[in-house]
Parts: sequence; structure tokens; C-alpha cells
Amino acid sequence: MLLLVAGLGVWYVSTARHRQPAALLARLPTRDSLVLRIDFATLRRAGILDRLAGSAARQEKEYTDFVRDTGFAYQRDLDSAWVSFHPDGFFALALGRFDWKRLEEYATANGGGCFQGLCRMPGSEPSRRISYLLVQRGLLALAVSSDDFGATRMAEPARGAALAGKPDPPPAADPVWLSIAPARLRRAETFPEGTQLLAKALADATSVNLTIGAGEGASFAARLEARFSSEEDAQLAVRSLDRITEVLGQIVAKERKPPPPGDLIEVLLSGRFTREGSVLQGRWTLSAAFLETLAEQAP
Repeated sequence: MLLLVAGLGVWYVSTARHRQPAALLARLPTRDSLVLRIDFATLRRAGILDRLAGSAARQEKEYTDFVRDTGFAYQRDLDSAWVSFHPDGFFALALGRFDWKRLEEYATANGGGCFQGLCRMPGSEPSRRISYLLVQRGLLALAVSSDDFGATRMAEPARGAALAGKPDPPPAADPVWLSIAPARLRRAETFPEGTQLLAKALADATSVNLTIGAGEGASFAARLEARFSSEEDAQLAVRSLDRITEVLGQIVAKERKPPPPGDLIEVLLSGRFTREGSVLQGRWTLSAAFLETLAEQAP
């Protein structure tokens, strides 16, 4: 009995260690990437997932088919997701509850197959191959790329020199975290319309992290932390961001028509920026209407 208890203890500690933020980031391909972490468990407990799911009544047929055939629904079954929008494709680590047998059946029914815990199937285009791997119970690796075996890139954590350049683990306080690689900021044209000027203003940063969490009252807040190599570069970025916000306000005032609730412009106008040493900090107010708009536009 003592050996059994000891064995269970070792298994639990090992599993918990492999699910720590640093350990998950070590598995995820992050070079020149946008890296996103969403804490679905926290959003679920706060009732936010129900609100967003209700606003996104329109759901893609592929997603509703997936839910029907696998029994998986992120609003209920997903606890957290770590996603890398990588030059090689889309890579994700999902922690939650998965019915592996139904996931295998889903791959087979959609022109693919599974072998030794790895499932592969065609995507919507010939160059998009879907693969997913049950890394351990409750931890699923998913890849959409040109590589049939893309998910296997996350089977083991990177070690040694391969860890260089990976972002620092996110703070625990906010449920949504986004890390933007400097190389991506220098390609501002790849960012959504309305945010390209912000990306250009931050192009000289050495690291950029954005979190979303509770704000004042019923609102939410987006918090920016951008590190620069010098105080002068950080101050220049503050001036640029302040100027962008000021000019946008002048344009809105000239039109004499306030932006509609949930519009990105409403968020951008709330931007406030400060500097401490070579670190720039920013903050925007996000209304519930804006988050609901994002949910409706999500694929």
C-alpha cells in the first residue's frame, strides 16, 4: 500500500510539473511567433465563457460537426490552451478532458487515421495537414501545418540551447496572455487593420506582452508591457502611441459621430501609456460589447 501511495505521489508531482507554464512553453514552437495562452477554467468560473458563447450563436459547421462527433466543447471541456501562430503553421497544447476513442474515430471518418497515439487527417486545403497527439492524459497537442507529423514537435519539451528566445512564462493574474515576437512586430502589415500603427510604434521592442483581465466595474482591461534596449527607445514609443491615440481622437471628433459600442476604435481611444526605465506600460479599457464582437468574429 505504501508503495502504491508513493507511486501515485510521484505520478501526480510529475504530471503537475509537466503542466507548469514554463514546461508547456518548452514544448511549443515559438520562434518568430505570436504565442497565446487562454485560461478557460478561470473564464468559465467567472461566467464569461457562457456570455461569449451566447453571443456567438453562429458557429462554423466544421466546429459543430466536431463537437457532435467527438463530444468535445471548449466551453465545457477545455481548461487552458497554449497556441503558437508560427511561420510553419498553427500549433497548440490543450489541457482538458478528451474522449480519445472518439477523437480517433473522428480522424478515421474524415479521411485520416491514427497510430500509436498520433492521429492525422487532411485539412481544408492540400497544404494544411491536421495532426493531434495525446501527450499524456488531459494534455493534447494539435498542429495544422504542411507536416503530417506536426503535432509530434510538441511530444517532448525543448532543452538546452533550443530554449533560447522563448518568451518568459505569463503572469498568473490575467486569464488571457499574448506574447509577440519582435520579428512579427517588424511586419506590421500582417496585423489587423487598426492595430498596424501600434505595431510599428513597438517595432524596436525586445519583447512585447499583452494580458487581458478584469478592469473597473463591469469592464475588462488590456495591459501592455514592452521592453526596450534603452530608455530613449521606450520614451520614443510612448510618444508615438500617445500621438496615435491623439490623432485618432481628433478624427472621431471631426466626424462628430462616436464609435459604436464594441468597435475597435472605442478601445484604441482609451489607451494610456507610461514608461519606467526602459519598460513601456500601456492600458486599454475593453467593454463587454467589444469582447462579444470578438467572439462573433472568431473562426
